[in-house]
Amino acid sequence: MKTNLVDLMSRVSQLESEYSDMAYTLRGQSMNVRIIELDGNDQMLEEYPNFEDDFEKFCELGNEITKLKGVIFEKNNSLTLKNGDTIQKTLIDIKNKRKQLELVKQLAKQTPSKRRTSETNNSYFTSKELAYDKDKMEDLQEKLTKEILNLELEISQLNSIMFEID
Repeated sequence: MKTNLVDLMSRVSQLESEYSDMAYTLRGQSMNVRIIELDGNDQMLEEYPNFEDDFEKFCELGNEITKLKGVIFEKNNSLTLKNGDTIQKTLIDIKNKRKQLELVKQLAKQTPSKRRTSETNNSYFTSKELAYDKDKMEDLQEKLTKEILNLELEISQLNSIMFEID
């Protein structure tokens, strides 16, 4: 079957949703309920004769998800960006850059302040000054944003490359 990482990740997401639904259904259908009267007569109230077949399908679906995720991880560790890094390494790099960007955005928004305090015999100002260059933080924010977008674009292009799987 010919596919790409985008389609494969979408397929895995769909299968994981089915897998979760099947697990929920199987939990609810794991017990047959029967009434047994004192005279020995019995009557089935709830019966799930297909439980074993459904459970086997559930296990097969889990194996399929494992196989497809294995292909995704393999491709993420073999396909490389222009800078030579694999997709997997770049995903980690993007995650760390996002954390850094979050802090840089907060720092770029901060401003120095002065507050006057008046006491009976004394009056003074408390000054809070930035411990860094705000312009550098604003420049770094722009730089990190561009880097993340460029890396994500390059990963997106690699994710659309077609390949064959069993």
